[in-house]
Amino acid sequence: MSSSTLETQAQYLISSIELCFKNQFITPSLMLTYATIDIMAWLDRDKNHQDVQPSDFIRWVETYLLPNSQLSCTAIDLYAARCSLIHSYSAESRLSREGRASEIFYAWGTADEQELQKLIDLEGSRDAKAIQVEKLLAALKQGVEQFIANVRHSQMVIDRAERFFAHMPGLKVEA
Repeated sequence: MSSSTLETQAQYLISSIELCFKNQFITPSLMLTYATIDIMAWLDRDKNHQDVQPSDFIRWVETYLLPNSQLSCTAIDLYAARCSLIHSYSAESRLSREGRASEIFYAWGTADEQELQKLIDLEGSRDAKAIQVEKLLAALKQGVEQFIANVRHSQMVIDRAERFFAHMPGLKVEA
């Protein structure tokens, strides 16, 4: 597998997210967003980690997604949002219940994240942050592009991608 195939597979994931979002499947687009971060973190995980760890997800987000993103959340907030959305289809996670992360509430389209944040703050009973879905998707796209540029010559990442994408039916693309 070449890095161009990794780029093709990453674009396939991004395009799937954008297609869901365009068709107003907001929650599925968010679920695919968090799954894509998981995949990128798995590809970039520490060589001693057989499986992706929460620390790999958080490191990938801090390195590639959050810089220059305009998002008002932390990597741990996004990890908690990933857990809550994928495992319970909600905003509440174990990390948010323990006070270790803020819940994430989403605004999209004409909804304004600042107005949503004002409502959250007025309600006052939750530690929650509002983020604009479009900003999250733009940050993911930029982060994936930066990640691919950084690992273009990493044989370890290319080998991992080969193993990962080779087992994905319908996703293998020959360069």
